[in-house]
Amino acid sequence: MWELLLLFWGPLLAAFGTEVLLCRLTRRRGQVLRLLPVCAMVLPAYGIWDAWAAQSFFWELGVLLWVGIGAAILLGLLAGWLLGRRNRKEDRT
Repeated sequence: MWELLLLFWGPLLAAFGTEVLLCRLTRRRGQVLRLLPVCAMVLPAYGIWDAWAAQSFFWELGVLLWVGIGAAILLGLLAGWLLGRRNRKEDRT
């Protein structure tokens, strides 16, 4: 059961940590680099396409799994970006 939780929390925490680190490192310059973790969305997109193209017995569950992983990555990126943005506003005042 904990493996299923790891499938959600692992990508979420990895994306969150990466985004917070990039926000911390790119305060003034290189703010475009903050969008770099969005490239990680290629992996769930490929997983969805692969599960759909295989059309195996439970292909819908494979698609659902990859959608959940993609949603976890997006939530982690959004949370990290919001935290980095909040810290940047606190540094200005």
